[in-house]
Amino acid sequence: ALCLSVALRVTRGVPRPVLAGDTHMCSNTPSLADTTTPWIEVAEARALLIDPTTVFVDCRPPEQFQAGHISGALSLPSDRVLPSAALAHVRGAQTIIAYCDARGGCESSQRLAARLRELGLSDVRILKDGLPGWLPAGYPAESGPCRLCLESTP
Repeated sequence: ALCLSVALRVTRGVPRPVLAGDTHMCSNTPSLADTTTPWIEVAEARALLIDPTTVFVDCRPPEQFQAGHISGALSLPSDRVLPSAALAHVRGAQTIIAYCDARGGCESSQRLAARLRELGLSDVRILKDGLPGWLPAGYPAESGPCRLCLESTP
């Protein structure tokens, strides 16, 4: 299954989608019906961005996160150990919204959401259409390293 890989151009520190984005393969990208984690529409998620009890988590690799992400998001790559400082931050949230760079349903968002639910976090959702749905809507985005992240030690 194909996923949309969002090509970004950073202008004044803000990522903007490049219209001629390339595609890449996601491993077993499931349909929206294949998950037990609830989905949240982009507009509904945007309304929660200002809520201090909501945390957005980006499950993409750090270099993709640095190229552009939802403003204030936490970088939690789904294939890495979750740092204790990051876990403390998400444990304090009422709502956690996971996203990646795929429209429709990226396995890495679902994997991270499942890991967070296994840790006892109950209101975990996945952003429908991910970053490709967020950026064209003109919603707040930024580039650079994760301001809230602390790397885990081996």
